Amino acid sequence: MDSRGLMVGVDLRSHQNNLAHRTREMDGERLVVRRGQPFSVAVQWRRALPPRHYLDLVLHLGVKNEQVVKVQTERGAGDKWWFQQQGVQEDVLLTLHSPADAAIGHYRLAVLVMSPGGHMVEQVGRHFHLLFNPWCKDDTVYLPEESLLQEYIMNEDGIIYTGSWDYIHSLPWNYGQFEDHVLDICFQVLDNSKKALKNSLKDLSRRCDPVYIGRTITAMVNANDDRGVLVGRWTEPFSDGVSPSRWTGSVPVLRQWSQSGTRAVKYGQCWVFAGVTCTVLRCLGIPARVITNFNSAHDVDGNLAVDVLLDASLESSGSSREDSKCGTFWAGGTSGPAGPSGPAGPSGPAGPSGPAGPSGPAGPSGPADLLGQRDLLGQRDLLGQRDTSAHACRNFHCWVEAWMKREDLPPGHDGWQVLDPTPQERSDGEFCCGPCPVAAIKEGNLGVKYDAPFVFAEVNADIVHWITYADGRRQKIREDQANVGRNISTKSVFGDAREDVTRLYKYPEGNETPEAVGEEPFRTQDRGHTLDLESSWRPSRLQEGEGGVREGGAAADRTGAGEQTPEPLQLSIKHGTPVFGTDFDVMVEVENVQGSGAGGQLTVLAKAVTYNALFRGECKRRSVGVHVHAHAGWCFQGRGQGQGRGQGQG
Repeated sequence: MDSRGLMVGVDLRSHQNNLAHRTREMDGERLVVRRGQPFSVAVQWRRALPPRHYLDLVLHLGVKNEQVVKVQTERGAGDKWWFQQQGVQEDVLLTLHSPADAAIGHYRLAVLVMSPGGHMVEQVGRHFHLLFNPWCKDDTVYLPEESLLQEYIMNEDGIIYTGSWDYIHSLPWNYGQFEDHVLDICFQVLDNSKKALKNSLKDLSRRCDPVYIGRTITAMVNANDDRGVLVGRWTEPFSDGVSPSRWTGSVPVLRQWSQSGTRAVKYGQCWVFAGVTCTVLRCLGIPARVITNFNSAHDVDGNLAVDVLLDASLESSGSSREDSKCGTFWAGGTSGPAGPSGPAGPSGPAGPSGPAGPSGPAGPSGPADLLGQRDLLGQRDLLGQRDTSAHACRNFHCWVEAWMKREDLPPGHDGWQVLDPTPQERSDGEFCCGPCPVAAIKEGNLGVKYDAPFVFAEVNADIVHWITYADGRRQKIREDQANVGRNISTKSVFGDAREDVTRLYKYPEGNETPEAVGEEPFRTQDRGHTLDLESSWRPSRLQEGEGGVREGGAAADRTGAGEQTPEPLQLSIKHGTPVFGTDFDVMVEVENVQGSGAGGQLTVLAKAVTYNALFRGECKRRSVGVHVHAHAGWCFQGRGQGQGRGQGQG
């Protein structure tokens, strides 16, 4: 009997399956399903199947059908595809069961009619996509709370936080993971990675692992050393592309990249990189959210500290890296992504700088750190597309957290993982970062994969200020251990409110577990010359002695490790909330906390800086002699001149 032409076709039942798999918003026509959850297709017959003939199913994974998966006819091991067959009127309903660790991707389903002798006599092929399944308990991206899934998978709109730790700005962002063609573009991103282009079969076999997928995406969203999506640029002009501040969503970026033949899109900065990455992760089925870390450090040499070198005139003398071209920065307040210059601030060896000052999110350039509490480091852009804030502390920095189990790590590292697509430093030879367990950062466990020391420094680095002398000596004048990593923020699942997640990254200051956080990472990473210098030089002190004010410890005041004498002069800063275009008053109070008079020179300095530590020039400098009697105070009052709102850098 001629058995050819038995099948009319195969109905993928996309409407019913997509609804059950929560992908209906993604595509109403094509089949998009999630792994670990069964789906059904219907084989439509022209006439009945001849005796002893049977059906076989074969899956081909990849756009070029590189990997072949045989579908078993009965349930076997949990890591195998299998199907059930059931007659429904004139059709045969085939229910396919995918393992919870199946590779995600583009599949071709081949339905085969086999003869009694095992020869194929007819086949019909249909295509579908398989995604991660955070609703499946056996999936490594399983997230048990429905409210979190609605936000971190299903929500196409979000908020990214920018500005400064004490003047936080909300930036609406459209992720658009269910928009037309976005799913295809997301797989196109994976297909153009260096690993996929080098060995597509090996790459496909590893697409079952969200750790591998997350790491690949962070490398591909930036275009530094591959066919990535976005070119980063942190300096004007942006005339040959789009200014980063003009993007309001991920979809235009992804579509432009795809439609241009995978030519990188110009330009992005940290929040654009993070927004695009969040879109790709949510589209592929990995719960994701954008995180903003305020006062975010960039540690380039792995010593978990940012060293600020000043000469005797408080001018920048470079950084601890010989090849760095840095400005000056002092730990403390912050600058917005684009705002008017802020007022001047105190510094100098007479005492530490005071608390942070506010800044605005808009204007011709980022404001100077109020009262000089931090002049942010300038940056080198070696490739024109890399955030190289060498040894810098930025107003804010955005990355992404993705939810997954870490089966490659010891217990205790599941949950949120940091993924940072902004090109900063290389990891295993590529510009990528993570996934790094947030739990490991909080506990100071820096030996886990991936990039834990770098992420730890972003939220915990010490800011160490040094005076450098012509003979090569360096003298530490201040160490700030509490300013980095403030108000770490993400959008709440309960609406458009901001959720502070700092507690997930670090213990409250003074409540750390016994010397486990901070001390152990330093031993692990070996701080090298920074530790030697800290143990060799006391903080600068200005003391009253014979002949007036002298600088204590400026000569050969070398001591062993031990407690450091506290600064006799304590600085505090008070100011009102700045309003764009208006002047505002700033007050610096100097208090002598010791039993003898003390004094020195107070330098008030204002510099305009962008949010990511790019200098826009010095605005104002003023120096004044200070002498404060024992247990007394002294006050300096100045006025900051506001600037009108202008075109700012985002």
